[in-house]
Amino acid sequence: MALVGMGRFGKSQLAIHLTHHVHEESPLTSIFWVHGASKATFEASYRRIAEALLLPRRTDAEIDLMALVRDWLQKVNGSHFLMAIDNPDDTKAYFGGVEDSEGLALYLPNCNYSKVLVTTQIRDIAKKLSGNGKWI
Repeated sequence: MALVGMGRFGKSQLAIHLTHHVHEESPLTSIFWVHGASKATFEASYRRIAEALLLPRRTDAEIDLMALVRDWLQKVNGSHFLMAIDNPDDTKAYFGGVEDSEGLALYLPNCNYSKVLVTTQIRDIAKKLSGNGKWI
């Protein structure tokens, strides 16, 4: 799912409202908020998720923390969650550049029992990150 539109039009506020509604209607659904404006904020958000979930090896220096979070979320035995990614507007950061073939999109969980909600100004990013799913 994606919310697409110009900056300062309330996409993030609508996403916050939606996450609260999902939590009220389905208290067993975990909600994760990812600040997606840059690689640094994305990584910090994943670090907070790893801490909140008390993931094993989250403090190991040699561990790929973002892969650890993604892999754990994909293997949680069908536990439902909603991950909101706010402002992933940097195409290169999410899909890589010419010399950098990997991007942050690689670290998004992909499973049937979860949803990813994206708020962005860029339709192409919305299409790619929402898996050509619904976008508004």
